[in-house]
Amino acid sequence: MLFLGLALLGSVSYTHLPQEIMPDVELPYLIVQVSGRQEANPEYMEKQAIIPLEGAVGSVEGVSSIESTAEQRGGTIRVYFNQDVNLEYAYLKLLEAINQIAGSIPEEFT
Repeated sequence: MLFLGLALLGSVSYTHLPQEIMPDVELPYLIVQVSGRQEANPEYMEKQAIIPLEGAVGSVEGVSSIESTAEQRGGTIRVYFNQDVNLEYAYLKLLEAINQIAGSIPEEFT
């Protein structure tokens, strides 16, 4: 009787559990891309464009980590945010921070 009662309780509980195949999850990161008009040394790109951008990006609220890569024609900065951050607000703040230092970056980079 005990085994039958536990099996019945398990089957009733299983049918009432909510199931989601694809949960509604938002990945909390944004990407900033830097491109050059012509090929450049990755070290030059890092010093002239990526490091100043990382400094501006680091001042945005809710940033948990920053990863960057530099290549001959461009660079990428990945900005990871905390889980509780509103990404639309973070995007606007990130854009504002980038626009503030855009004048200090050489014109060969966009």
